[in-house]
Amino acid sequence: MAHQKTQSARQHQSDEHRAPARGKSANQMVGIAIAFLTAGVVFGVGQLVLPKPEWAREAPPPVATVSAAPAATTPPPAPTPPPAPAAAPTPPATAVATPPPAPTPPPAPAAEAPAAPTRPTSKLSDKELARAAWRKNLPDVTADANHASILIPIRGSTAGSSYRTLEGPKGVQISLPKAESMISMEFYKIRHDGFLNLWVKHDDAQGTTLKVMLGDAANPQVEIQDDFVRVTVQKVVPAAGN
Repeated sequence: MAHQKTQSARQHQSDEHRAPARGKSANQMVGIAIAFLTAGVVFGVGQLVLPKPEWAREAPPPVATVSAAPAATTPPPAPTPPPAPAAAPTPPATAVATPPPAPTPPPAPAAEAPAAPTRPTSKLSDKELARAAWRKNLPDVTADANHASILIPIRGSTAGSSYRTLEGPKGVQISLPKAESMISMEFYKIRHDGFLNLWVKHDDAQGTTLKVMLGDAANPQVEIQDDFVRVTVQKVVPAAGN
């Protein structure tokens, strides 16, 4: 019994001796943990505040460099074609003998236009002749050796007047759309000095038409004035023996 009490007392002492040691060990662990935590906080704050050393800094990413495009390769020149063969020389053309031009015949002499007949002269003026013809109610015929003329008195306007020669039978026709004859008969028989007869026709719509028929006469010339109409001809002398 005494032995058990002794062992129990020893065990109790041993437990009392171990308890402070355990508490001391726990306190040391807590201190170490606090120290590590403090160091970690200090290290983190230092990393934020203090600049990083050269070796800890991150290297910047490499800058991409765009290289120039390679120059286009010039294709080799096309081969030069061989020169064309020279054309065969053209033989000289044979000269063709050209006959000399035929001599130009001399121009034929121009036919002389018939001269206008000269009006026979009279002692009276044209107005006096026209007045005398009106009073006689006959056309006035004046003639010389080579020419003859017939005068017909008129009144009115000569505007628009015209004339034309007739070939079958031979004669002259005068149109007076705004005038009228001062002699009243429609037909006058003359039969001398190259004149055959005179026709006078009046129409209210077309005016007056004078028709002088010719015999042995040529180259009639017509003169239209305000007071009269005159036809002058060249007398044709019949050949001897006809």
